[in-house]
Amino acid sequence: MTTQLTYNYSAAEITSRCRTIIELVGNDMKLFAKFGVTEKELETLRKKIADYENFPEDKIFADKVSEKTKVKSEKEEILRTDIRNFLLHISIVIIGKQEMKKYFKSQKITGIPTTALIEFGEKVVTVSKKFKSKLINVGLKEEDFESLKNNIKQTKTAVKELESVRAERVKNTARRHELGKQLYEKLVKFSSLGKNIWKGKDEEQYKKYLLYAEYYQKVKDKREQYIKEKKEKEANKQKNKF
Repeated sequence: MTTQLTYNYSAAEITSRCRTIIELVGNDMKLFAKFGVTEKELETLRKKIADYENFPEDKIFADKVSEKTKVKSEKEEILRTDIRNFLLHISIVIIGKQEMKKYFKSQKITGIPTTALIEFGEKVVTVSKKFKSKLINVGLKEEDFESLKNNIKQTKTAVKELESVRAERVKNTARRHELGKQLYEKLVKFSSLGKNIWKGKDEEQYKKYLLYAEYYQKVKDKREQYIKEKKEKEANKQKNKF
């Protein structure tokens, strides 16, 4: 199950904020010690930061998924071409649409799911065995039968490998989010303690422990910049009218 994020920090921001909070708590350790905070707890947080930063990036797994998806698509297309070739030869030895429908309810294989394509291929293998000698007489070779079975097998393998890397990516994401959540929980703890320690005593020190002070300032700055640029554009439009 994927851990849901409960904070608005990016990976870089949360590690940076954790380092800042470690420094703040270190400077105020005598005050934090009264609440049971120790140097060992700060050292544990430092290790968690290192673990989080050294954790494999999602791009590594995203690239793997992309690569395996491409391989699966290629195997599907090879299998689809092979099936069409067999259907063409089977239609020669089984004359008439009604006769073909006895073996294949539909011959549409474009755009169908991979699992359905594999099942269709296996059905073709079964039917082709029954008419093997006739199919050889109309142009198919012994190796064609083996090639079809092999292409089905390779497509199955490609599907399993894709499912595997997708699962690996989900697992990695969940673990990374869990580490991020643990860092955030420490931030909340130290931030709350810091605010309680300095509330009503030192406004500047109090502000240093605000979790989203910098975040909201960035949002405010971006908003103000957006409004400024919008006004400038509107002003330029008015000038161009004259």
